[in-house]
Amino acid sequence: MNILLSTIGRRSYIAEFFRAAGVINVIGTTDRHGLDSEFTVGLLSCNKGYILPSIESQDYVNAVLELCKVENVGMICSLYDQDCHILSRHLDRFCNIGVVPFLPSPLVSDICFDKILTDRFLREMNLGSPEVFTSIESFHSSSIRFPVTVKPRFGFSSLNMFTVKNNRELMGVFDPEIHIIQEFMYGQEYSFDILTDLDGKVISCVIKRKLKMRAGETDQGITVRDDRLLDLAVMVGESLGHTGPLDVDLFVSEDKVYILEFNPRFGGGYPLSHAAGARFPELMIEVAQGKNPKPIIGQYQEDIVMMKDIQVITKPLDTLLYLCQKIGQIDNG
Repeated sequence: MNILLSTIGRRSYIAEFFRAAGVINVIGTTDRHGLDSEFTVGLLSCNKGYILPSIESQDYVNAVLELCKVENVGMICSLYDQDCHILSRHLDRFCNIGVVPFLPSPLVSDICFDKILTDRFLREMNLGSPEVFTSIESFHSSSIRFPVTVKPRFGFSSLNMFTVKNNRELMGVFDPEIHIIQEFMYGQEYSFDILTDLDGKVISCVIKRKLKMRAGETDQGITVRDDRLLDLAVMVGESLGHTGPLDVDLFVSEDKVYILEFNPRFGGGYPLSHAAGARFPELMIEVAQGKNPKPIIGQYQEDIVMMKDIQVITKPLDTLLYLCQKIGQIDNG
């Protein structure tokens, strides 16, 4: 089976995990977003790589679909939030050409992408979450006090997020057209790596305690065994109704759990879960082949530690440019 890893970015390890699970051809893409497209490091770990039009282009989705036809792709998985959001609107088009999309539905994508909808979903499901405000006035009329977090309503990877300590700072950074105000969270940060099948049933899940963050991703973490959190992860995954890998961020403070956000893709800390026995790629292949793999919820090693390193890759320019031409491009931009 051929798999398409859409907008692979720097996540070479995902391609390697799928290859180890038995995928013959791993195909990666990057979009035409700038001069660095040819140098997207994740493409080096793929059997083939393609540079597509910008994901904001009207040509983008058609280019992805055409690529799936050309390469006889059997399943697609995106590694970038905005790409997930765009492709989620075209699930039927992928299914119609025989591609199994491990992508969120439009509704799930909206819940994950829009922090107001995330908050609304959590409250409807009676799941703990930090208080969220859409105006300075509503914040001041509440019992929540500084510090607070100001973040984009539609955002990811901790970009343009601020911790503000007083009203002067709040007035300086908060834009009601862009931001929300969120209760600042204290306590221990955790994350769930959850895999659901095509029916939204959880088939694998790993609980991780975050030790260190860098640029919005887990830089150091450790797998933990906590039955209460494991039950919560399964409930969250099946309540949301997602298909494929799901990354959930949360805090535990004074025995209370507060869920912050959902990322409908492989999380940056997935290599830790994989090392502990999560088996996401293997299970996804089985699902795409029409099988019903037995759930392995909680069947992972605890006390596995992840520490990210910086790997520097150097290649001659003409080699990289030749590689891009050799592996082919679908670029209408």
